[in-house]
Parts: sequence; C-alpha cells; structure tokens
Amino acid sequence: MMILSLFAALATAPLNNEPVVSRQERDAIVEAAGFRPSLGGAFWIWRDPSDPESECDAAAVDIVELRDRNDDGRADALIAADGPCYDNQGPGHLLVAATGSGWRLIAADLGREPRFYPRTGIEWPDIEHGDADIRGCRAFDRWDGVAYAAGGTSREGHVCELRPPFAQKK
Repeated sequence: MMILSLFAALATAPLNNEPVVSRQERDAIVEAAGFRPSLGGAFWIWRDPSDPESECDAAAVDIVELRDRNDDGRADALIAADGPCYDNQGPGHLLVAATGSGWRLIAADLGREPRFYPRTGIEWPDIEHGDADIRGCRAFDRWDGVAYAAGGTSREGHVCELRPPFAQKK
C-alpha cells in the first residue's frame, strides 16, 4: 500500500519544478498567454497578435511561478517559453493573471530574467527586464492603470530614469 502511495505521488509530481496545477488549468493559463497546442500536442505554438503572419513553435512552455502579484487574492502565473524563436538565449517570460472568468495576458516579452518590484499606489509591480546598461540599470515596465508600458530604467527596483507619462511634472 505504501509503495502505491509513493508511486501515485511521484506520478503526479511536476518534473521541472512547475507549480502543481491540473492539465486543464495549465492549458487555460498557457492559452491565455497566446499559445495554442501543436497538432500532436508535443509543443506549443505562439502567434504574435500584432503580426498574424508570424508563428513560432515553442519547444517548451512552463509555468514557473504561481503567485498573487497584485494583491487581489488570486494567483498570477509567470510563464517561461523557450524554443527556436527565442534565438537560444534562454526562455522568454510572460505574465498571466487570474480573472473571475479565467485568465488574461498582462505582460509579454519580459526577457530572460524578469524582476518584480511592488510600488505603493500602483496595482501591479514594476517589471525590470533585459540587459543592464553601463550604469547597471535595466529597462522596466510600469502599470499605467490599463496595461504595462515602458517606464524607464531601474536598478534592483531603484529608478534610474523615469519616462513620460510616469515622470513627475514640474
């Protein structure tokens, strides 16, 4: 009996440290990020919404973290996608949020190592991404109340340069 319980636990454990979600929930999260399964279901295909002619086969799409990032009491999913369309530079990341009726894409094209920094009075955290400049500052996106927009540059959550419309008016 103990051997069967151990086998059942191993059979349902994620192989790559992915958070444990049902296959149906995982598919809903990944599809909300803009992916659809390939014909055989072996990998995911992503199409850029701004370019209907583009199509990218992602060798792997993983949910790397489930966490409430905007304090609404629901988990948000950080997704890593890796494949030939990412130039073998490591996975790109996307952020998908739980809604009352499913999931929706919040931010895409977050690069290899997105970092999240909460800001007082802003619903979603700033997201640093990309490579650092000579000062050690990386590009960051900031929530504008509707969507993420280029916010400027920051280093470990400390703003180096703030872009309009986020810059304070004099």
